[in-house]
Amino acid sequence: MWMQRPAVINCPPGLEYLTQIDQLLIKQVIDAIESECCQEELEVQSPAGNCIGYVKRVFSGCNLDYHILDSNQSTVLQIHGPSCCFCECLGSDIIFKVTSADGTVEIGRITRKWSNIVQEFFTDADNFGVSFPMDLDVKVKAILLAAVFLIVSYTC
Repeated sequence: MWMQRPAVINCPPGLEYLTQIDQLLIKQVIDAIESECCQEELEVQSPAGNCIGYVKRVFSGCNLDYHILDSNQSTVLQIHGPSCCFCECLGSDIIFKVTSADGTVEIGRITRKWSNIVQEFFTDADNFGVSFPMDLDVKVKAILLAAVFLIVSYTC
């Protein structure tokens, strides 16, 4: 049985379900023939053909930082990750702080969950969690979800 779609005013079709959540869990499984490409930007559309925003990698030394942009390419949130120069993530979660547009207030997190030594070293499968305020704009929630797919190509 499918969950009935909530009626939400000014919400792009298909994103209604995101209005009722404050956390997402993503499990990545990469096929043996899949190629990982280190993209620098993603465009998020909903519905197809209607741009709702972007995720852009921001180069700041060795840090894994990103900007969440609206459809006008104005920064609405920032994502601050760990340093990519040294892999200090063995055995622990990797935390990306989601902050306000000016970077001063932490409003959520994207976490790459440590699973176990076998999975980490012998597979390309990853587990991510995304947390954010329940009342965050539904379009921004969708863009944060898309950010995981950009982040995954840079984590150790």
